[in-house]
Amino acid sequence: MEESIEREPFEITFDKASDFVKNHPDLFDNTHKMHFYGLYKLAKVGKCNIDRPGGLLNWERKSMWDSWSSLSEKNIKDPHSMYVDYLTALIDDWENQV
Repeated sequence: MEESIEREPFEITFDKASDFVKNHPDLFDNTHKMHFYGLYKLAKVGKCNIDRPGGLLNWERKSMWDSWSSLSEKNIKDPHSMYVDYLTALIDDWENQV
């Protein structure tokens, strides 16, 4: 059986949502950005699979790791849809602004 190279609709919507977030960073505070990051990594990589970054002044990378790691501990079955739902809850008409 041949594997389809066509992307699923949820993948297309997820990519549009992540592009929107990436291209409109001024619309979100750091808490939102960290949550988006955690969901994105969960969707693209899966559960957190690396050690927490070290370093005294590396607070931003640590925060990003913390977000990804905390979401990895939850039983999230569809991080793609959760990412899109989170964005839609914050900006209802984001798809019309793409």
